[in-house]
Amino acid sequence: MMPISERVMAAVLDQLSTITLANGYETDAGANAKRLMPSAELDGLPALVLTETSELPNQGSATDNSASMSIALGFAVELHGAPDAEDTPAWLGRARADVKRCLLGWSAGLTGDRKRGVRDADGQIGPITYLGSDLVAQPKGAYTAAINVRFVCTYKETFGDPYH
Repeated sequence: MMPISERVMAAVLDQLSTITLANGYETDAGANAKRLMPSAELDGLPALVLTETSELPNQGSATDNSASMSIALGFAVELHGAPDAEDTPAWLGRARADVKRCLLGWSAGLTGDRKRGVRDADGQIGPITYLGSDLVAQPKGAYTAAINVRFVCTYKETFGDPYH
């Protein structure tokens, strides 16, 4: 069994890999979706890289007498395009919109209930919230141009047991 945080990341990566033209999105950003460390080498462009950025208990939820605690799992979706391609800025903008549509629409579910949240084989995990995006500073001559799209997924875990 995986800890809940890993189940979230696996479910998010699976969902991001559905971002293709064939699935009605504006880009094929999900065709090269990977979970890597930010400094890892990419094996082709464009690319979508998922990284976990933080895991924090929500304010006041982690006390010794609590049966469970609320966790905020931060993650980033880094979108990479060729820096010298004329359409890269527009592609990055469309890919960012696709990522937001993919994750926020999935989190809301078909019913439009924004509190429904992410589900995996073990049941409900929690909702995803968009935190913003930034241009990723690249050194002159870098082989990619990139933006970082940030989210948080909130879920409950049993106090002292990150697997349940």
